[in-house]
Amino acid sequence: MRSTTSQLQEARDRLVAETFQQRWDYRALAAHLESLASMFARTSRDLHRELVAQFHDCAGKLPYIDGCDFGALVLESAADAVADGELRAFLLCEARFRATWCVQAATAGGEAIARAVHLKRLDERIQNAG
Repeated sequence: MRSTTSQLQEARDRLVAETFQQRWDYRALAAHLESLASMFARTSRDLHRELVAQFHDCAGKLPYIDGCDFGALVLESAADAVADGELRAFLLCEARFRATWCVQAATAGGEAIARAVHLKRLDERIQNAG
């Protein structure tokens, strides 16, 4: 099974290499998204809702990569990097929120099943965190 870190790196590499119908500079958006995610550990809890809204706005501009939402992978990776259990749970729940959108956007049953793998992993991590 691939780790979140390796899956995020593969998604990042593919994102900047692909030629999607670009309205956005995906490399810059991905870097900004990862910068936003790193700010959760350095900001107070009362700012997290505003920060997550900015995060979701930016992540929504990126395409799904290999059946995963890039933003969900970034949030999951950010959760791995924090020691604060409450913040980790918050980030995993927000990652699950994004992964759910990805599954719901599938256009075929097989595609939805493939996308649900990330959602299932997040569900297990959230359940084991409690």
